[in-house]
Amino acid sequence: MTLNFAHRGSLTEAPENTLPAFQKAIVQGAKAIELDM
Repeated sequence: MTLNFAHRGSLTEAPENTLPAFQKAIVQGAKAIELDM
């Protein structure tokens, strides 16, 4: 099984580390997200 993690969200769709980037990553099939603090 392969898990798709989104690092900082969907960078091509929204600024990294933003809620819109995370939401788009989930819509695109990411099973988890990872963010920088």
